[in-house]
Amino acid sequence: MDAVGSGPRIAAMGFGMGAGLVRLFGRAEVAAAAFVLTLGPLVLTNDLNAAHVLFAFVLLPLAVLHGVAIAADPVGAATLRRLPRSIVLIAVTAYLLALTLASAMQPDATPRLIRRLLQFDLEIVAFVAATALLTATSRQFLRLASLGLAAVVAASALVNVAMFLPTLPADAAALLGWRLMAVLGMPEYANSTNIGATYAVVLAIAVATLATLARKRAERVALAIATVILAVALVLTQARGAAAGALCGLAALAATQSHRIRLAIAAGGLLLVAVLVATPLGHDWIERGMSYRPEVWTTFLAKAAERPLLGWGVHTDLTVTIPSGLALDQAHNLVLSGLVRGGAGAAVAMAVILVGGLAWSIRLVRAGGSPLPLCAMVTMTVAGMVDYNLLITRPAWPWLTFWLPIGLAAGAELAVRADGRRSDEPDRSDTTEHAPA
Repeated sequence: MDAVGSGPRIAAMGFGMGAGLVRLFGRAEVAAAAFVLTLGPLVLTNDLNAAHVLFAFVLLPLAVLHGVAIAADPVGAATLRRLPRSIVLIAVTAYLLALTLASAMQPDATPRLIRRLLQFDLEIVAFVAATALLTATSRQFLRLASLGLAAVVAASALVNVAMFLPTLPADAAALLGWRLMAVLGMPEYANSTNIGATYAVVLAIAVATLATLARKRAERVALAIATVILAVALVLTQARGAAAGALCGLAALAATQSHRIRLAIAAGGLLLVAVLVATPLGHDWIERGMSYRPEVWTTFLAKAAERPLLGWGVHTDLTVTIPSGLALDQAHNLVLSGLVRGGAGAAVAMAVILVGGLAWSIRLVRAGGSPLPLCAMVTMTVAGMVDYNLLITRPAWPWLTFWLPIGLAAGAELAVRADGRRSDEPDRSDTTEHAPA
């Protein structure tokens, strides 16, 4: 009888241990640590392989465990059911497939290229979905992941500023051509314009976390320090589109806060503007005006008109010479870049991503949720209207700068659409807080 009864007992013990492991590794704190651990190497090392491995073997499995852990809860289950039907996530998938199809139609496309693009498509969709799920189901994750990301990106920025300052020119006129570049982090994307966008997005996330999510004094101090470092680094990149995006993101945050916090954010923004106006840098930014943007957009519209349906693909060299004589290889606008690279389908999908992401983030704020996704999306969208293109890559700079805000916006959509009562109270279980992000 003992032998007969031991089988069910062993099975029950195994089931209990499995459930315990799911609860343990499905916790929001573990997922947040994995999130920071995965994205951290993008800014703390000059090797892209670490982030790729960590995403596949750490973040993605833990996100799946988080999904399993919340499946027994009605709100968590509802969120999981809505994940495949997310408008933002569907638009992301459509955008990537349009770019991949356009690339496959090019005469020089190889089977290896297409396989790699499809692999990266799946990884990007998985990253956006994981970010959305974690954001929608746990305010604890959002707080801890944002705190960690702000810390690691600020640490990287501090190293870059410290290594670049010794080259600061004494002549004020020469200062206008001196722009911070990454020595540490963001390999293959280390130029001033690229890192400026990253600093802008993470700056907006840091300030939103400081204003709305930070609980402890140590967290507030760390976020305040990170904010100052990121703001200084952003100004030193002289990336005007990124700076405009950050200011708009902070303005969006201020609009959602109390009078006292609005004044604090406005004071910080005015101080930044005052510093710019008082230096040759600010005058140069104004004098540079649109920096040939109308010419760039007109030239690339003509390029898109040559292949309006399918585009040119992600691997084709699209260097063009604008009437002013400058040679440029990208359209300096996310929607136009989608049109050029992936045709009309990619352009429409990108427009849906941006408009839909902003709309759902606004609805989340109106539902009483965190303004963090809105701040990140506004910053990224404003910067993306005057610069940048978004291609298919493995875990790299575009993931931290573009796919992260898009994932946060998808999370805002899921949080708004999920059924059940939501509140801003702390976690009611080990795994999730069923509150608007």
